[in-house]
Amino acid sequence: MPDQLRSGRELAADEQRQFGPGSQRLPAEGRSQRSHPQGTPRRPWHARGARDPGPTRAPGERGAQGLQGAQGVQGAPGTARAFGLVNDVGQLSRSTGVTNVDIPSVGVFCLTLAHGIDTGQTDLVATPDSDDDSTKFGDNVDQTFVEWVSGAEDCRTGDVEVRTGIRSISRLAYDRSRPAGAPTPMCGRSPPSR
Repeated sequence: MPDQLRSGRELAADEQRQFGPGSQRLPAEGRSQRSHPQGTPRRPWHARGARDPGPTRAPGERGAQGLQGAQGVQGAPGTARAFGLVNDVGQLSRSTGVTNVDIPSVGVFCLTLAHGIDTGQTDLVATPDSDDDSTKFGDNVDQTFVEWVSGAEDCRTGDVEVRTGIRSISRLAYDRSRPAGAPTPMCGRSPPSR
């Protein structure tokens, strides 16, 4: 019965038979539930206290730099198939996938995309460049706007169209459009305190 689980009373009875009456080595409570081979002494379990970590020592010298790792796997390509910066006279820079820019009329830009880019399956995002446009900052000043024309009515088939312009607001025209006595709007400023 070496691997059979036994109760503490059974273990105590075995010890009395083995070592004689009145010779119990461990109390019945808390003894191991597995029998030990004959002649193997039982080890009592002592509670362990906190150990002293010892003195703190200065850190050792820094080790040598390891070898360069292997080149990683090439990442997935980006999703922009074409992009570019077009100035007001149609000069193209910082571009990929845009092969030509035409200006058929003032403010209309027609962009020809590289072979293989289906303009019927392509969206366009356009934004003015603050360093190269007519936008000013302040109340009632000129502001540049840029819009994609998804139908590209003014361009050749297969091109994408962008329209640009300047939105001007004159103070006099704006003041006449307000009802008499209406407060003047404060663009970008807090109204004066009264």
